[in-house]
Amino acid sequence: MAGDTVPKCSSSCRKFFGILLAGSLLPGCAGTWDFLTSERFKSRPVGSLFDSNGDPMTILETSNDGHQRALALRDLREPKRKGKSEAEQEKALTFLRTSAVNDSRAMCRLEAIEALGRFEDPRAVPILIDAYKNAGYEGSSDPNVKPAGGASIPSAASTFTPDTVTDIQVRAIHALGKHRKPEALPFLCEIASMRIES
Repeated sequence: MAGDTVPKCSSSCRKFFGILLAGSLLPGCAGTWDFLTSERFKSRPVGSLFDSNGDPMTILETSNDGHQRALALRDLREPKRKGKSEAEQEKALTFLRTSAVNDSRAMCRLEAIEALGRFEDPRAVPILIDAYKNAGYEGSSDPNVKPAGGASIPSAASTFTPDTVTDIQVRAIHALGKHRKPEALPFLCEIASMRIES
């Protein structure tokens, strides 16, 4: 009987420890929930927190796993600043646009927005504006459909909670503020005036 108790306790302790760490490492409740329900966490509750994710660009090209994609977006660094080609830069921005504006998983949107805040490329600014505007919607499923003039592409209301929508919008505003680009100023002023009026 004692032999049966030890494995159960050990498994329970590992899962509990994993849940505590996941809550402290991932952005917001939505990100934590997405991670805790992922296949990767179910199969290896603690190990999945520390696994190396591999090359971010390769994972974004090949994987549909939400947790893997979120980690890849978190680890993604601007190709141009690492001496890579314009084609690599464009590919990275395409991945970030698709995730920040259209992804149905909150943790992927949040990590893409954080990554865009690190990019120095001025093309990140309109993507962040679209991410803010599209926070409450499921975007077009076609990654080649790009909003014109900063307009969003809502196709249906998302399943995100109001708190998650607010979190996405706040992160987008914060990332825009980090850019300090003049192109972002009119939009930030518009948001500020809307907040003051309400």
